[in-house]
Amino acid sequence: MSRRLDWPGFLNARDLGGLPLRSGGETRPAGLIRSALPGGPARPSPRTLADYGVRTVIDLRSPRELAARPSPLHGLPGYRHLPLLGDRDMDTVIEMPGLAGSYRWKVDNRGEAIAAILAFMADAPRGGILFHCLAGRDRTGVVAALLLSVAGVDRPSIIEDYVLSDGTEQDGFRPLPWVMADLLDHLDRCHGGVPAYMAEVGVEATTLAALRRRLLG
Repeated sequence: MSRRLDWPGFLNARDLGGLPLRSGGETRPAGLIRSALPGGPARPSPRTLADYGVRTVIDLRSPRELAARPSPLHGLPGYRHLPLLGDRDMDTVIEMPGLAGSYRWKVDNRGEAIAAILAFMADAPRGGILFHCLAGRDRTGVVAALLLSVAGVDRPSIIEDYVLSDGTEQDGFRPLPWVMADLLDHLDRCHGGVPAYMAEVGVEATTLAALRRRLLG
């Protein structure tokens, strides 16, 4: 299956289904979808989401970003704003010289927000979940990497999924493979791996089980 979703009004959108698992098999389609902020020249249609089975939309942007550019999907019943970074956090991250350090900073300093995002995903109504930030690469990429790790997706495939955002934003930052590899190494080295990190930031076992069901069926 092609995981890229060519939906009008949705840039850098792809399905997290179809990725190989370490234990065999692959993630199921239409459970979790990542993208950039919907909008642009083509207006995104709620019908597109409904036809694909998406019932929940999670906006990971900061409050300041949301105020400056409201989501065109904010009127949907399933829309929820759950910022991974607050406004001051955004200032901190912007001043960092590269993506790798900013990714490590996110998992080290925003564990409570990450846990809240994952808990909301686990408890969301039955159906697909679309989650996005601005470019659909950095905050979205960190959340996607954690979700895929929880599901048991192999490391090369997590990195490959991250790199698929290459060329979708003209902001001078490219999603280079070593940046995601560095984050995964950091989680192993400094947090004892993703399962230990999840326990550290307060993600419940029931939440992890529910997330696996969404990705594995």
